[in-house]
Amino acid sequence: MIRPLIGPTLLRYGQVSTPLQASLVKTPRFASTQPLPVSQTSTWGQWQNWLNRISDRPRKLLDSLALPYRFNVYGPTMYMVHSPAKDVQNQIKTRLRVVLGDLHGSWYKLLETLVTADLISMSPKTAYRLRACHEELETLIAVNPTLSASVDPANHHQAQRLLKEIKHHVQTMRWKDEKRQLLLLGDVIADRSGVDSITLDLIHHFNQHNPNRIWHLVGNHDHGGLRELVDGQNGMTDFSYMHYSMDRALNLATDKPALQAQYLDFLQEEKLMVYNPSTRTLFTHAPNTVKDMIALITTLKEAEQFSKQREYAWFNTPDRVAYLADEANMFYTQYVKTGREQGHLDRYLEGVLGFLRNFMARSHTLQNPADLPFANQGVIRLVHGHTPETRLSPFYVTQRSRQHQVNYEVVSLDQTIRKTTDPLTERGEASLLYVDG
Repeated sequence: MIRPLIGPTLLRYGQVSTPLQASLVKTPRFASTQPLPVSQTSTWGQWQNWLNRISDRPRKLLDSLALPYRFNVYGPTMYMVHSPAKDVQNQIKTRLRVVLGDLHGSWYKLLETLVTADLISMSPKTAYRLRACHEELETLIAVNPTLSASVDPANHHQAQRLLKEIKHHVQTMRWKDEKRQLLLLGDVIADRSGVDSITLDLIHHFNQHNPNRIWHLVGNHDHGGLRELVDGQNGMTDFSYMHYSMDRALNLATDKPALQAQYLDFLQEEKLMVYNPSTRTLFTHAPNTVKDMIALITTLKEAEQFSKQREYAWFNTPDRVAYLADEANMFYTQYVKTGREQGHLDRYLEGVLGFLRNFMARSHTLQNPADLPFANQGVIRLVHGHTPETRLSPFYVTQRSRQHQVNYEVVSLDQTIRKTTDPLTERGEASLLYVDG
């Protein structure tokens, strides 16, 4: 007979301590058609109730956040359109890599995506409180866009209080599965929405013990923030609102040098591209063309990372494309590190060549097969953010029923969810995700 204390022991610790207990849990002796003793029925019911509560927690988190938008989800074997978050969560919760397009500086959009993908755990009470903090912070931003103390001291003080509470809640979150990853396709910081210091804390909290949990590509906004931090100039535009999330973070900072160091640590970890050789999928911030890739290879040659003999046509297998991606990412890391140490960025790359800005800010429809990067050379799918222009391409994902001479698919994850504080701009639009693996 099974002792009644085994059930409460499993319930208390959530694990089994002996092979005998493990076998009883997998094939319980009381799972039969015979009447069960009351003690055993009660114990098994407690165990089942505990399992049900655990399995319902991800849905309760979504209920607490109350996402006001739906999702489109793409992937080699995935195609969901205008689907509610709960349906999406059920379909992608086991996928190894979930990809999100432009973050637009919104820490809350990052949180919503992490919960929808079932990548993190926290209490529903914490999720509800974070939603309240977000709504209150957005109200303050609507009155004082940069949260400047000189504009409204009371507004600024309240924002600092909320920032402190949000950062406290971040420390209670946990990553659920080390095999899974979130990939951000750029414009993570220095954009219109949110407060960068919260975004930086979120990513650092999850990556400090395992840097593979959240990867992030460098976008034109991120690189603009780098230029502003290192060179002391507006990095990308004359319109100041385009990097409000950085202004807010710096205005709320009680230790600006520490925050600036945190920014540069983050930027030093950014990637120019990610490539998955098993699915032959290339991830970039912008819809880069063959010419952009040739410019990248030329830059790497000049940096003496490549042999002068390396030409675009040489990268004609998955292994060689993966090699290019790794070298490009090491190049950007070193570029940020050198600029940080010298106090200024490379004048040649920033000015004369202008390669980096072009690479990150490219807008193109990719309608011509000759423009598709590494087509017939190891890439069959390009996933990008930054612009929706490629939706006009005959190679776009929604045109997959058409026949083409080139086996290639383009996916744009650019959208305006959480891009501004005005919810009217998001009415009817879906957040776009991609699942890879």
